[in-house]
Amino acid sequence: MGENRCNGVRLRYVYDATGILGFRYSTDFGANYTHYLYEKDALGNITGIMHGGTNGGAGTIDSFARVCFYEYDAWGNATVQTFGTDSAAIAEVNPFRWKSHYFDTETGWYYIDGRYYDPNICGYITVDKPENLLHNAAVPGALNRYGITIDNPIALITAI
Repeated sequence: MGENRCNGVRLRYVYDATGILGFRYSTDFGANYTHYLYEKDALGNITGIMHGGTNGGAGTIDSFARVCFYEYDAWGNATVQTFGTDSAAIAEVNPFRWKSHYFDTETGWYYIDGRYYDPNICGYITVDKPENLLHNAAVPGALNRYGITIDNPIALITAI
């Protein structure tokens, strides 16, 4: 899987059974590319990106250098620290961040299970799936299609 952006940037994502591992980055439509691997915490947050070599010629895992570091608040707002001259571009182009969800850099929203989440307002800006509403219909207040879990995160279903 991957994406081609209008500025000539090509991203190809690398997965295993546990989820996303990293990506390949190219600025010349795929002729030359650089490997980047994700560092994750126990919650699945992407906490860092490590440079992993170019055009398939990667070194050992010990030779990977950290390019950037992400810190998140409870709602997904990220603070980015970069290391080196090209690291700011890699930190910005990286689409996977908080809890390994896809981050739209143009809007600042996360795409989570068919919905958009805005970390600035700490909530969803698109409605929930109807099947989740039906499952939670017996709970007062649970028919709010923009809500996450009302005040009961144990009993109600959501994508986060």
